[in-house]
Amino acid sequence: MALDQLFALYKVLPALLVMIFFYATLFYKLGSGPRWDIVVGPERDYCQKNWWTNLLFINNYVNDERMCLLQSYFLACDMHFFIIAIPVVILLSKRPSIGAAVLGGIILVSIIIPFLVTYLDHKPALVNFYIDFLLAPRGNDVYQSVYIKSHTRASPYFVGLALGYLLYNHLNGKQKIGMVPSVVLCGCVVCLLYGTMMSGIVFYDPTRPYNPLEAGFFAGMHRFVWSLGISIFIVVITLGKLPVISSLLSSKLLLSLGSLSYCMFLIHPVFLYWSNGGLHHPEYFSYSRIVVLAAGDIVLSIFASLFLYLTIEAPCSHMTRKILSKKVATKQE
Repeated sequence: MALDQLFALYKVLPALLVMIFFYATLFYKLGSGPRWDIVVGPERDYCQKNWWTNLLFINNYVNDERMCLLQSYFLACDMHFFIIAIPVVILLSKRPSIGAAVLGGIILVSIIIPFLVTYLDHKPALVNFYIDFLLAPRGNDVYQSVYIKSHTRASPYFVGLALGYLLYNHLNGKQKIGMVPSVVLCGCVVCLLYGTMMSGIVFYDPTRPYNPLEAGFFAGMHRFVWSLGISIFIVVITLGKLPVISSLLSSKLLLSLGSLSYCMFLIHPVFLYWSNGGLHHPEYFSYSRIVVLAAGDIVLSIFASLFLYLTIEAPCSHMTRKILSKKVATKQE
């Protein structure tokens, strides 16, 4: 387990270091425009001053209003959850009943905390993606106090941990789900996920009176329900009979794109900042225009992440795995 823990840490760091260096030094010099100083300049300054919080994975709590790499709060959350999960996994392996109770308690607490934060402080149920938020997301109160904090978004991680434990130890392939139940469950999951996603629309209605209990309930439950739906879908795909979907999800194309997902996560905002900061005139938006712009950003992100993966992430991961494996082998000898 120690080897896997070290490998998980060292797998994340190299590409992250490269992107921090890019933001802090090169990015600002690669473009220009009337909005370049407003859009890209602060990103450079934040990474020059607060790079160390990213490396310690505390950037979603320390100097979070000037966070380097806006999306990197997720890495900090993931690392915090990973650390908490270690003793839970040990308990599950040594004392399954106690471990299951602890894991269930963590999931319950992870639902209660965002409910209480939202309810007691009378906060909105979610981050509203209005223009003011898109222009300055770090200054948004809900983003700062709820959205990026580990203690308010932990439920999906630990629901996933519970699912992994169940699949590995109890739903180990002996129990199968027939074709008809698989289709029915899959349809129910789609409805559940769609309903969870679309239910947030009501909180965009400016004429709707604010209800702290309603807002708190949504804040506490929507991530849990979403992750529960995804978990049910994974169980159906693993144990059920959905050959078309299973073949699609296990295709070489998606597996290859999956290998690039971490690099795409790190690199895709570059193209958003680039196009926004480099604008020389007002942009007219239509649905077709948005599709074209999104497609361009996606394609550029794929190629850029492929370059980052082949030059940084894959070689460093391979090297780290070999070094750590040799150390373990030496100790065993």
